[in-house]
Amino acid sequence: MAQLRAAMERLGDLPIFSTTMNRVRKVSGDPASNAMEVAQAVMNDAHMSTKLLRLANSAYYNRGAGSVTAISRAVVLLGFETVNTLTLTLKLIETFQNQHPAIDMNRLLVRAFIAANFVRQVGFKAGVRDVEQAYVCALLYNLGEAAVAYCLPEAYLSIQALQTRDGLSPCQAAKQVLGTGFDAISQDIAAGWEFPATVVDSMGGVPPKVKGVLRSAAGLQHALACCANQAVSGLYAATGSSDNGSSIQELLETMATATGLTRDTIATALEDSFEMACNLSGEYGLNPRSLTPALHDGQDPAVARWARRLAFFVHARAPAAAPSTPSFQDTATPAGPGGDASLQLRYMQDITRLITSEARLNAVFVKVMEAMRDGAGCDRVVLCLVSPDRSRYAARLAVGEGTEPLKAALSRPINGHSDLFSQVLIKGGEYLFDPQRDGGWRQLLPPEFATLAPGQGFVLAALHFDKKPVGFFYADCDDRARAVSPEIYAAALQFVEQARLALRVCH
Repeated sequence: MAQLRAAMERLGDLPIFSTTMNRVRKVSGDPASNAMEVAQAVMNDAHMSTKLLRLANSAYYNRGAGSVTAISRAVVLLGFETVNTLTLTLKLIETFQNQHPAIDMNRLLVRAFIAANFVRQVGFKAGVRDVEQAYVCALLYNLGEAAVAYCLPEAYLSIQALQTRDGLSPCQAAKQVLGTGFDAISQDIAAGWEFPATVVDSMGGVPPKVKGVLRSAAGLQHALACCANQAVSGLYAATGSSDNGSSIQELLETMATATGLTRDTIATALEDSFEMACNLSGEYGLNPRSLTPALHDGQDPAVARWARRLAFFVHARAPAAAPSTPSFQDTATPAGPGGDASLQLRYMQDITRLITSEARLNAVFVKVMEAMRDGAGCDRVVLCLVSPDRSRYAARLAVGEGTEPLKAALSRPINGHSDLFSQVLIKGGEYLFDPQRDGGWRQLLPPEFATLAPGQGFVLAALHFDKKPVGFFYADCDDRARAVSPEIYAAALQFVEQARLALRVCH
């Protein structure tokens, strides 16, 4: 702790995202903005939130105002001008990453953001009185780990090496290198910065023993902050469990018991918070793939299911080519003319299971596309969806090799007169376009697509809901020596029908 304090004194504030700096300065400089708008801009960044609360609870600013645990109250106490000035004095993460490329500070802050939003989602659903305070407790839970990574980078790299080489948990590795765990460091720093006792106590690393709904606000904040952060960390850990050995399922069960919510409600909140992080990753210059949970052999089956369930959010938004999209089932692409019958049956069962368990539509669509590729024998499959204003269709998901040019070509304004894809989208149904039979179809192809069109034809199948077009599947055999046979076409359509069923059921 003496070494850490000395390093913190020498280096100063923890780094923040440049996006946070720009957003805070823009909002705080707008005369029409209010404190909550500035607070919302701050709360996406754990380190900026830490600095704000530290100043708001200091003797200079907090003269008898009581403990400050809400970011919005800290903004009011400090004033817009002070908050704006703060962003100029804080170091940027980009600078730190250039100096220490082996340490992923982005991952630490994104993980804190996911856990904090997880707690906020649960707090709203459980009727927690002060949701913002619970959010802050979860956001700052891993303050100690971030401080060690920033101030003692060599020690932090040694901790990471022990986790990778010996399979130690973060707490075990930290104790071996530093003599204490990250949770104790978090509490020591927070107490030294005069953070409120509720925030300091919530940083305790051991989830409380919960036998029923917690009525104590402090006890509930500790349970939520601890369980949420350790569950999110478990998804990225090699062991798939928390520092104290609790499984992800056990942590979610504790949150359900503490709040009185169902386990399914807790699970949905975790998915929603993860999806939110994926959606916001682009604003912070992050590749969504950096959020992919750990997947490895020997993983606990429950953890593996969670990791795969959340991975599709990442890969559905990642800008990289579709071949990196992982199959949720270890199978080989069949070479037969109509795919592999046993593999098709397994995919049918998997998709049916997703639908009956009320999985999200994106999860079903990804599985359907993998089934069309692996089970039906298609080489490339693309899902195009209609834009919210219903003026365009755009490629959203793709599987197979060489799909990036296809995705670009399959994103166009809807034109029912001169665009083949728009016509299928509007009319509905499914079509197998054979160049030997449909001689005039090339005239209706967009110029960008014409050069990419396979010589052996392709499949189009529309998706409609409530008599309105939603999107369409495109599939082909990229190998010019292999046509889309009637068998491939029939096999692909059986999976399209499951997608249509999911659209009705999951809606």
